[in-house]
Amino acid sequence: MSLGNFTLGSNVRIPLQILEQGGIPVGDATNVKIQSIIKPDLSKDSSFPKFMNILDINYALYYLDYIPQDTGNYIVIYSVMVDSVEFSQIESFYVSSRQVSGGLPPTARPG
Repeated sequence: MSLGNFTLGSNVRIPLQILEQGGIPVGDATNVKIQSIIKPDLSKDSSFPKFMNILDINYALYYLDYIPQDTGNYIVIYSVMVDSVEFSQIESFYVSSRQVSGGLPPTARPG
């Protein structure tokens, strides 16, 4: 599943909702973190693992903000502990270069 498309330099808010079978939020999850982010060149971002922030505990919803440094596909590997068992999940997102439009409109000048 994809988290979406982003432009280079933008903040990517990476969400995670922890659900049991049947879609029931897991309120007793621990060690909720992004284990690693794999960059477009297939190297790992050295600033991970990082714990995620709680957004809404009633819905077992967490997030972490990330600013990618390169264009291309990123892979996010989450990990979480539930009842002393570690679970993991993988997501991805794509980063494209900024589209800069602006400047002055073309004008005709005498030669």
